[in-house]
Order: sequence, then C-alpha cells, then structure tokens
Amino acid sequence: MQEREDPSSQLAIATRQYGRSYLLSDLPNTYIKANWYESQVLHQVLLGSSILMLLIALWNWAYALMRDLFKHEKQPWAAYMARLSGIVFALLMLTFLIGFAAIATDTEPVSGNPKFLFELPGLLPFVLVLPLLMALTGLALLAFMPLI
Repeated sequence: MQEREDPSSQLAIATRQYGRSYLLSDLPNTYIKANWYESQVLHQVLLGSSILMLLIALWNWAYALMRDLFKHEKQPWAAYMARLSGIVFALLMLTFLIGFAAIATDTEPVSGNPKFLFELPGLLPFVLVLPLLMALTGLALLAFMPLI
C-alpha cells in the first residue's frame, strides 16, 4: 500500500507463521494484530483484580492475627505462625508485583519501548529473588496449616 499524498510512505501487510498478521511501515514501529485475550486492557483488569484480592486477603490475615493476639483465649502457636506466614507471603507478592510493574512501565522516551529490552534494570535482581522467598514462605504456610 502507498499513501496518495506521500508516495514515499508505504505500508505492507505480512502474514507470518501461525497466521499472525503484521503491518509493516517505513517507521521504526511494526504493528501486530492481537487476539482479544492478548489485549492490554484485559491484562490490566486481571492484574488489578488480583492485586485487589491480594490486598483483601492481606487485610483479613492481619486482622485475624491482631484479633487473636489481643483476645484472652489461647490459640495454638501454629495459628499465629500460619497467619504470619500468610501476611509475609502477601507482602512479598505485593512487592514483586509493584517492582515488576515499575520495570515494565519504565519506557524509552524516543521509541516508547520498555527499557528492559535495551539494558538490564538495576531493580531486576531484587525483583527476581522475591519468587524464591515467596516459595519458601508458601512452604512454611503449608507446614503450619495442618497443625492448627
């Protein structure tokens, strides 16, 4: 395809493997036709709702822990440890999501692409350690839950 007013501006539609369509231009950007489940809005809604559920769970665990600490009835020590493990897990998950979002939204001003495509972010090693800590905390949570 060619623009009528500017013949030097050209576009081409290409179909590559697996039937994916590309719009190629003389600009540095290439546009890819995405399916509905690949849309950015859907991913943002899913991420936002999961963060909301995580915050609700964090609030409930913290409230239950404080209620049991200040209640005069004696609770098993495993109940305290399970709730504390849940709180630590939720805080680590929230920190991971915020750090990952900070890395992904830091864009190059010229091209608009994320900077992690061009250089290694300084925050990345810290963010990538968090899933290991979450796995250890999750194992602790699983270990304390049957003891309640």
